[in-house]
Amino acid sequence: MLNYDKIFKKGLITLVAVLIALILFGVGIYFFSGFPRTMVNTNNINFSKNIGDLSWLSTSGNNIVDKKGEKVFLKGVNFGNWLLWEGCAYGILNCAGWPEKKLRAEMEKRMPEEKVDKFFDDIVSNYILPQDFQNVKNNGLNFVRLGFHYRYVKENELTVLDEAVQWAKEAGVYVILNMHAAPGAQAPAYFADSEGEILLWKEESYRQEYYRLWEILAERYRDEPAVAGYEVLNEPDAEDGSQVTALYNNVIKKIRQIDNKHIIFLDGNHYAGDFSIFPEPLDPNAVYVFHDYIETLDGLRTNIGRQGYSAFSLKYNVPLMCNEFSIWQLPLFADFFLQNNINYAPWSYKGWDNPPPYVFFDKNNAWRQWIEELNKNHPTDFTKTTLHQMANIVNASNLSDAAKADTLSIINGSSELSTKKEDLAILPKKYPGETNEFLAIRLEFSEIGKNAETAWLDGFTQSIMAMPTEEYNSLMLALRTN
Repeated sequence: MLNYDKIFKKGLITLVAVLIALILFGVGIYFFSGFPRTMVNTNNINFSKNIGDLSWLSTSGNNIVDKKGEKVFLKGVNFGNWLLWEGCAYGILNCAGWPEKKLRAEMEKRMPEEKVDKFFDDIVSNYILPQDFQNVKNNGLNFVRLGFHYRYVKENELTVLDEAVQWAKEAGVYVILNMHAAPGAQAPAYFADSEGEILLWKEESYRQEYYRLWEILAERYRDEPAVAGYEVLNEPDAEDGSQVTALYNNVIKKIRQIDNKHIIFLDGNHYAGDFSIFPEPLDPNAVYVFHDYIETLDGLRTNIGRQGYSAFSLKYNVPLMCNEFSIWQLPLFADFFLQNNINYAPWSYKGWDNPPPYVFFDKNNAWRQWIEELNKNHPTDFTKTTLHQMANIVNASNLSDAAKADTLSIINGSSELSTKKEDLAILPKKYPGETNEFLAIRLEFSEIGKNAETAWLDGFTQSIMAMPTEEYNSLMLALRTN
């Protein structure tokens, strides 16, 4: 006869044992994995937050704080060259002379538009993936500055910005959304996708489009704490600083009508260098941003003092951030930024010749091998051929014998390319009476460069068109982070 009482007791004991085992297992996972604990240093600064821990951020005095009021020091990295094209990061030509619109236009002269679109789309699809956000987290950083071209903002469809925010959220890192290139261009430079024009400050239609795009972004992300905030404009360069202040006041007003929670990040004028456009704080929940590509710590310290960044922060009790400086200077600058409460992000996480542990294209990378082969076959920098052409131009010029000798000495010297360019640029000051002749020579030198770039573009597009599908796919896969 079955003893139900005995069976019940045995079952109960088994159930309790299973529950105890599960609890012990969970405790083990907690202590050995580190999840979901938050790392806090002795200064009570949260450097790392796990998924589910991403608290709303805001400003309090000169600090950034979480919803508990605890200080969160933002140290991160730029995901540059992804949603705003900068060709030199891929080894393609030079950044300053080749914004994306110019490169696209030249490529479309040489290959079908749909293939050009596919080329750039495939780069975006491979250059940054979820694992890159996880790499940021694994390296002890807590945010990504995500610069983007305004065209990535869409109203009624999912976008790569939505994907990026989700990937960051899953990795447990914040994102600062940074409009790197605005409608009409906010600066006459490649990073604004400009070939020299600055129309944002000249035409109201571009400013209205700019406001509308930020309204779309504010509507989309107003309830998303993984977005640390909105950096409304990268490196503005307006002749009159009041134009920037007016634009900021207007865009802040429009954002705040939709989203009153996120931090606003505000760059100074003249490439995030001039804080005189801020006569006072523009919003009670804002961080003020400068950029500095100086190479020495003494130079950085001097610039911060000379430009009045720290003085502004102290006077108005507001937070500071340096969210662009050379990643090569990170070992020099990181402690200084921490000690002076300056949140930071170097440029950039991924690039052609980045220093370890950041991502670079090593000698075995298929993309690097492809570009280096193109550069070998179609050189765009000074080579023996181009230097010989330049020497012929100088010899045929009307320069004085002394000026000719100095120019030829630079051209034929053993100095690096960058040094040659700098030394040639100085010569007109040494011979002020021959400025016009130097200008004529410079224009002829420029034609040599244009011809070299034309030959490079021909080889570049022909290579893409002739490439078998399997090789092309392998090339794109080589852009992924190892």
